This record gives sequence, C-alpha cells and structure tokens, in this order.
Amino acid sequence: MNELVSGNISIGVQYIPEERRLCLKVNDSGCGFCESDLSQIVDADGSYGRGIALVKELCDPVEYSDSGTTVNVSFKI
Repeated sequence: MNELVSGNISIGVQYIPEERRLCLKVNDSGCGFCESDLSQIVDADGSYGRGIALVKELCDPVEYSDSGTTVNVSFKI
C-alpha cells in the first residue's frame, strides 16, 4: 500500500423490495486474486482475511469476477 500511486474502488447498491434483498457490487482497480487461493489469505495470527469468510456466511450468492477485482453479493434484509 505504501507504494500505491493511484487506484479506485466503485460500489454499486441495488435494493429489491419485493424480495427484501440488498445486492452489492464492489470493484477495485487492483490486481485481483484467484478465488481458489482464498483459504491461504488468512494470516497465522488472524489479523486479516476473516472478512471473506464472514461475507460468505452472510450472503448468498457471493460471486467473484474480473480476475478477482469484482465481487457481487446479495443478502436478505
């Protein structure tokens, strides 16, 4: 992060009232990641990487695209 010169994050939100569902789309300009490597993201002392497991527990579905730079999630409210 100290070497980051520029970047962006875009967040899209959609509410579907008849389904009481909130849909979020988050995209960043980073290099992304491979979804199959997610189990290796949590560090040994647990100081980062827990958010992905929490999102998977709360949302259905969780879909990654664009080489891991975009995630679409949806959950009932």
